[in-house]
Amino acid sequence: MAFKTVCEIVPSMAHREAGAPCEDFAHISNYGEHVVMVVADGAGSKQYVESHRASAIAVFAAIHHARQFINPETIRSASEWKPALKAVMDRTQTDLETVANGMAIPVDRFATTLIVTAATAGTVVTAQCGDGAVVVETRNSELISAGAAFDSRFANYTQFLTPNAPIGFKRCVLPVRNIMSFSDGIEPAAILGGKPFEGFFRPVFRWSTELPTDACRERIKNLLNSDGVQLLGDDVSCVVATVED
Repeated sequence: MAFKTVCEIVPSMAHREAGAPCEDFAHISNYGEHVVMVVADGAGSKQYVESHRASAIAVFAAIHHARQFINPETIRSASEWKPALKAVMDRTQTDLETVANGMAIPVDRFATTLIVTAATAGTVVTAQCGDGAVVVETRNSELISAGAAFDSRFANYTQFLTPNAPIGFKRCVLPVRNIMSFSDGIEPAAILGGKPFEGFFRPVFRWSTELPTDACRERIKNLLNSDGVQLLGDDVSCVVATVED
């Protein structure tokens, strides 16, 4: 068993036209028997001028700490997965605070969301602060939400990885075929009525299952650059992992 992986980040048309930095960042580490998928979205306002750096710092910090705390055994363990993910999130938040202190600026200027998902072929675990989502396609072709976002009472409001921010955790034990973790820039096209939209995910997961990695990446990049996604007006990022027999 092994994983095939794809990561794609596309800035919004508005950011490209303005020459502004992309506020999303994502990365996936493939260890063969398990993968670690990380997606972050900087706050994106004048108040949070360093948010584009925060998303990149958070992603690389989470990947680094996951090497210490996450392995196939911890993912599968009903008692170990949550403490392991919490350690990754806590240390990543501390790293953001350390960078901010070193630059003598408020840590709030490094505001970012963060989703850390780790998976084997039979278990998916997620820690999430802020918006975005994780969707799994099982070997039975079911689409399952595997994200751990907190619901908010307020529209266009999310949490950021700052001290004392709430973090959601979720564990799914199921036969995995495909996994996609993505920022909120894709959510309006991919999640309808709180459920994964088949019209979005079926083509993506078919590409990831049937096409070579480079061809799959090109299809996903074209999708993220399409009018249907770009008209949503936000930076977009996603990571996709496919279990190969």
